[in-house]
Amino acid sequence: MPLVSVWSLNLQVGVSNLDGFQHSAFTARLGGAYEANLTNRWSIAPEVGIFLPGNRVVITDNDPTTELTREVSHTRFISGDLQIPLVFRPYTKLALVAGPYCAYRFYVGRSLQTEFVTSNGAGQNQFSFDDTFLYEQLDWGIRIGIEYQIFDAIAATLTFGQGLRQLSVLNNFGVSQRMQTLMLGIRWHL
Repeated sequence: MPLVSVWSLNLQVGVSNLDGFQHSAFTARLGGAYEANLTNRWSIAPEVGIFLPGNRVVITDNDPTTELTREVSHTRFISGDLQIPLVFRPYTKLALVAGPYCAYRFYVGRSLQTEFVTSNGAGQNQFSFDDTFLYEQLDWGIRIGIEYQIFDAIAATLTFGQGLRQLSVLNNFGVSQRMQTLMLGIRWHL
């Protein structure tokens, strides 16, 4: 590979969560990168993007003495992020990518759906909340991935991200809430 610089667009979709993949929700990320080669095999690729991770929790109560039978909580984040990965290309079409990221949360919304049974019958309620104040606005962590060049200008990507910062400002009964993501994507080299 010649020593050149390349602009690219990256679209990724996958799952994210705050406290285990059993609570995963759909996530998406759109980013723009500038990859600058350092050597024939190594490059650095700073990228800025819009990141929409989330979390989903389902609580089912099978106790007949209570009215609440099921609660589904969806948390959605809207973030801007910056990642600065190093890229290693052991082969022409294959790249290994790893580096830090930093994300700023603009908004955190939560929707809550409850199902209940009373002596008067069954029912359902839905609520929406602005939970921005319950989460740290700044997050950072590590993303690692693999990229395979499908065509000259298109590559498939697989990325895992692990947040290193506790995001909840509440104790949450000792439960760690660090962002985790697993995303598949397409990168278009411009």
